[in-house]
Amino acid sequence: SIFLLRGLALKCAAKVGSRDLTNPQSPPLATKGRAKPIAQSEVDHGSDREHVSVASGAGVGVGKPTVPRAFQLATEQRGQHYRHEFEVRVAHEEQEHAERRKVKANPVPTNILKKGGSSLRSASVDRRPLTAPKPFDLSSEHRHEYARREFQKQVDAQERKKREQASFKARPYIPKPPPAANSHGVGGGGGGGA
Repeated sequence: SIFLLRGLALKCAAKVGSRDLTNPQSPPLATKGRAKPIAQSEVDHGSDREHVSVASGAGVGVGKPTVPRAFQLATEQRGQHYRHEFEVRVAHEEQEHAERRKVKANPVPTNILKKGGSSLRSASVDRRPLTAPKPFDLSSEHRHEYARREFQKQVDAQERKKREQASFKARPYIPKPPPAANSHGVGGGGGGGA
C-alpha cells in the first residue's frame, strides 16, 4: 500500500510540473489606501514626519471627512407618534370639558309665571296645611315596657331578700342543763333495767 501511495504522489507531481504556476497577488483591499500608523521612532523625528506621511500613502484616495448622523431608532419614532396621539386626545378631552362647563339653561315656561311676571309660583298650587307628626304606637314598645317592669320587680325582690339576710339579730344564748344521772350508777353501760 505504501508503494501505491508513492506512485500516486509521483503521478500528481508530474501533472503539476507540466502546468504553469500562478503568481500570487494580494487582493485590492480598501485598507491599502488608508494612512498607515506612524511608528513611535518616526514620531520622535519631527523633520522626517512629512516624508513619512507622503511615503506611507496618506492623502491618497482620501475623500471628505465623515459627518456623523444621529440614530433613527424605531422606538423613538413610535414614542413620538404615541406622544402626538396623547396630546391630541388630551386637547380633545379638555375641549369637551370646557363645553360641558358652559351653562345651557332653558327659560322658565310662561304657564308657570303669573301675569305680573315677578313670581315663580304657579297659580294652580293650592295651600295645604303642613303635616303634623304623630307618635308611633308599636306593639314591640309595649312588650319592651312590660319586660322592663317585670325585670325591675325581680331586681327589687332580690335586693329586699339580700337586705333581710344582711340584717342579723343576735339572740341570747341559753345553756341547756346537763343530762340527768342514771339510778344505776354512773357510767353504766348498756341497758336499762329488767
